[in-house]
Amino acid sequence: MMKNKKIGDIIWFIYLLIMFNFYNITIIQLLGQILVILYTVIDILSNKIITKDMLKVFRGIFCWMGLFTIWVWLSQKWAVYPVSAESNTVLAVFRITAMSFCLSYYVLKQNDYKNLLSMFVENVVIFGILALFSNKISVWGTTNFTSFNNGYHRNGVAYYALIANCFNDFLKNKTNKNKRKFITYFLWFIIFICGSRGSLILLILYELFKILSAGNLKVKFKRIIILFICALIVFFSTYNIKYFRETYYDRMYQVFLGKNSNDDSVIGRSKYVEIGYNMFLKRPILGWGVDGFYNYLGNNIIKVSNSRLMPVYSHNNYIEILSCYGIVGFIIFYIMYLKLLKINFKYRKEDNIHLLILIVMLLSLVNDLKSIVFSLHIPIYVFTIFYSMSIKNSNKYACRLK
Repeated sequence: MMKNKKIGDIIWFIYLLIMFNFYNITIIQLLGQILVILYTVIDILSNKIITKDMLKVFRGIFCWMGLFTIWVWLSQKWAVYPVSAESNTVLAVFRITAMSFCLSYYVLKQNDYKNLLSMFVENVVIFGILALFSNKISVWGTTNFTSFNNGYHRNGVAYYALIANCFNDFLKNKTNKNKRKFITYFLWFIIFICGSRGSLILLILYELFKILSAGNLKVKFKRIIILFICALIVFFSTYNIKYFRETYYDRMYQVFLGKNSNDDSVIGRSKYVEIGYNMFLKRPILGWGVDGFYNYLGNNIIKVSNSRLMPVYSHNNYIEILSCYGIVGFIIFYIMYLKLLKINFKYRKEDNIHLLILIVMLLSLVNDLKSIVFSLHIPIYVFTIFYSMSIKNSNKYACRLK
């Protein structure tokens, strides 16, 4: 059993390494997934251990990503526009679902979930180091900042650093205090040099949530005052520096202006929301089918500031699902989020981990306003980890109350 556990750790570590650093090399990604699936199947057949917790989580994942995958596949039947032969949306969602089953089995098989979280953090640190040395200082904070091997743009790099920062807080009793602090500061640095406005805002919100959820009222007030003073010091000492003002402060300000912004990215994203919402109103139940939003832009001339919007995805998970898969797809995908929030809110006082999961899930819902996650592996894996941990702990509390 111990030998199998070590083999599993190595296989999952290698797979995460591939998903972070070779995400855009399909053959390597596929080989990693085949390796994980083979290990999982062999381990189940050899040990013949399927617990009640595992069956419950498997059922939950099927009702979530399983049904969503089926709905995405079926949407090809009523798609308004022909699905391109180059589209990999259906295949990506199917592979994510298969890997989610394997991941949930691995999580529930572990006696210590922190082992997996530590593995995730270590991989993101490697990911961040490679990104740091793959980009010249001149591109820090710009749209040209990418991960090693160009697998992720700056928003992806920053968001995964943010998630790893949250995971790092789960590891208080496992990781050396100084090592944990170093990792935290390094991840903050990566988020900063990416220049991702969304992740910077989420990081601030995360730290505020942590302050508001810990200690008595006096301690909370004291920490907020300290944070506010530190923020003012940083702001006034850096605002007059052209790089900081143009790269961070001016761009951050534009986010809150919406359609009145003069930032092309903000204007474009606002327009995507408007287009996607109107698409949803026209086909609210079934949606426009796979890649409907992308194909709509490709088949219609829509201009913003005298420039045509090129075919892209909507940069908004809510809008993408509503426009492509309708209210049915939206309910299938997000109903499990509500369940996870309910479980962790209920047991938030039993164990601090549930409070942290609750905070990270709330941040994830905010993040869905700026990115598409249903067809990305890592965000779904994070949910799978949280769901597996939550179900296992909730069953433990239920047995204890009996």
